[in-house]
Amino acid sequence: MSYCDPLSKIIRSYHNTEIIKIDACYIGTNEQNLSMTEKLISEHQYTGCHLGVSGYFNFDVAWWGKSNRIIICDINPHQVIFLKQTLKIMCESNNRTIFFDRMTKYLDLKLQEHNVEIREKSYLGYELLTMRFYPNISNDNSYANDMDMDNQVKYELARKGSWLSNENSYNYIRKLALGDLIAVFCEDIRCVNVFQKLRSLFIENQIRIDTIYLSNVYDFLDSEDKLRYNHNIKSIINNDTLIIESEHKIGLYQTVVTGEKFLTR
Repeated sequence: MSYCDPLSKIIRSYHNTEIIKIDACYIGTNEQNLSMTEKLISEHQYTGCHLGVSGYFNFDVAWWGKSNRIIICDINPHQVIFLKQTLKIMCESNNRTIFFDRMTKYLDLKLQEHNVEIREKSYLGYELLTMRFYPNISNDNSYANDMDMDNQVKYELARKGSWLSNENSYNYIRKLALGDLIAVFCEDIRCVNVFQKLRSLFIENQIRIDTIYLSNVYDFLDSEDKLRYNHNIKSIINNDTLIIESEHKIGLYQTVVTGEKFLTR
């Protein structure tokens, strides 16, 4: 990718280098009712910008809604590194088979690095610094029950509705990547200052947020943090923005797709 989109460059400048939180990376999603979510988003689409947290599910949502830009903001620096590597490999891979082969080699390397660190520095209380991945895969019917859990990219390759499930969806997301229309940066979604900058940027450039994916972030916030979280989300959405959040139900995550009213908690 040689072209640098001016807006993506600004958004990437919001990257917070002071965040040292190290957590597992997510590739798949533990959301439920994916086919219903896909139907709602596909019917809703008005071609705007998708904003989200976490991993590849953002590409699913952007494909379903035919978003023309993707922004991913995550508090985990390793998640950001992984997604940036994904974009790099995507731009270098003309089809999803090549992408899968190259991503598999990359993930195998990261697994080897992680295993070496576990062997060398596995004493109690040590925080592992290598990149590691959590099998964040649901039992949704969109997933095949006989897939190999050890290779999550392979799981996405076969899952119905995934951006990796066919060449059309892969090429759609790849075209955004080649146009530098996918910006990834590390920041806490509770950071009011950054969301004020995003709001101003969106207004100035007439960017409309069509969908937001927030996973289960809300479940882990205290009362004060929830106020900042709601304030930030409300500051950038439109009346017809679809908000995709998780409801924790008996150990599973049930996807809730709704509009602005859902934020009146």
